[in-house]
Amino acid sequence: MPSGGKTGAARYTDAPGYWIDAGGAVALGSSHWKLTGMGGFYVWQTNEDALPQNDAFLFGAGTEWNKSGNRIQSYVAGYVGYKNNGDKPVVFRFNFEKKKSRIIYLLRFQQGLNDFEYTTAEGGIKYIFLR
Repeated sequence: MPSGGKTGAARYTDAPGYWIDAGGAVALGSSHWKLTGMGGFYVWQTNEDALPQNDAFLFGAGTEWNKSGNRIQSYVAGYVGYKNNGDKPVVFRFNFEKKKSRIIYLLRFQQGLNDFEYTTAEGGIKYIFLR
């Protein structure tokens, strides 16, 4: 359902898109685990004259483990629009990072769960220039 009952009363901005969000994490006791989460609001322009803008709720939730230079993250994130035209993408992501001195090795995997028909994997190296 559109954000306004009538198109003339709908929110509109002449910008390609914007979002506002808040996120946080909670450590689980004294362990190396924590729960993460975020929520927000996302707005973007469309190419439709009748409804020139779509908006959606942003969300994300997951877990993270850190110990001895290793970090593992897994989470689900996405947004949910109201037009039902592919505007509800949700993805699962898994990240692994290993830090050794100034070098971080990383592996990442992403799987689309809804309105996102892609699976991606990547690997890489980060170098930290300054401390």
